[in-house]
Amino acid sequence: MSLDVNCETNSGVFILSAHGEMDFHNFRTLRSAVERGIADGEKRFLLDLAGISYLDSSALGSLLYCQKKIRENRGHMAVISSEALMDILNLTHLDSYFSMVESVNDGRQWLSKDKQSAANG
Repeated sequence: MSLDVNCETNSGVFILSAHGEMDFHNFRTLRSAVERGIADGEKRFLLDLAGISYLDSSALGSLLYCQKKIRENRGHMAVISSEALMDILNLTHLDSYFSMVESVNDGRQWLSKDKQSAANG
């Protein structure tokens, strides 16, 4: 199973775009990219996961880990979801744990708003 991850920082937002399948064999790719962003001092993360066609429990765990690490570093994260990811988030009742947005532009706007911590819960 393959996972392609591309990262860029644009207007103060670390944008990670992922395509393919996330599973036990490659979930660390996403996690490592987010950890590098945190180490570089990034505070605003947008995970564009619309291109994810499959994910397993280790991939879901990786997303939870990323959210936790970003929050611990006083950062904020928004997620663009694929249908596969949204199904799992709804099934596990984790849909309210993540800030979901529809597009990269929506994510940038949400991340640039004042009082982000109130929006993150």
